[in-house]
Amino acid sequence: MKAKAISPFYDAQGILMKEADVLLKKGYKISYPLKAYLDCNVNYYFKNLKELQAFLATCSYVSDSDQYKIEDYWSTPNDFESKKKGDCEDFALYTWRQLLHMEYDARFVLGNVGKDKGHAWCTAVIKGKNYIIEPLQSKLPFLPIFFFEKYKPAISVSYEDNKLAYHQHRSLTERGKKIYHLFLIPREIVFVLALALFIVVAIIPGVLFKSGKRIIARYRARYVI
Repeated sequence: MKAKAISPFYDAQGILMKEADVLLKKGYKISYPLKAYLDCNVNYYFKNLKELQAFLATCSYVSDSDQYKIEDYWSTPNDFESKKKGDCEDFALYTWRQLLHMEYDARFVLGNVGKDKGHAWCTAVIKGKNYIIEPLQSKLPFLPIFFFEKYKPAISVSYEDNKLAYHQHRSLTERGKKIYHLFLIPREIVFVLALALFIVVAIIPGVLFKSGKRIIARYRARYVI
């Protein structure tokens, strides 16, 4: 459910914005004031990420159009908890609420994933390092080390001293793109070498063994009485 957010390839900090209620101004269809998502009561407070992940693994993704018959609706954490289903905003808001209760320096993040697909997730500082927390991937035992590649944060929201703070983020296209591509070269080399080693060790011996058996079978069929 979590993967390191490695700088400068993922801008975890962002730049503090002076405006308030940024989400509505940016066109996000938030259903309630954001503070309401932190103030509503939930039935379960988890002690650690492992417990939270176990709960999220029992929840299902469902679009707002299927669940609420409207294009976009951000359900409250208590509503999500009782129904155990929702879309990415619902998963992320619930996860953010739980991470703050665990006293993590956590943020609710909005942006794009993959080919400019709108998405919501969380980040948290764990043992001094920034991590992407992806609640929709809670069923996976671990996330690939380069998981952060697809994530392009636009706005994140932190909560300290009973105050919400909004942060604007730079995407990879604006920061570290050339370094990032250079960074990919060793990874691709390692991947090719690993693939070649796998072919040599696992595939070629099997192919040779099967070919040898066929040759022996043909020899016996022709020459052995």
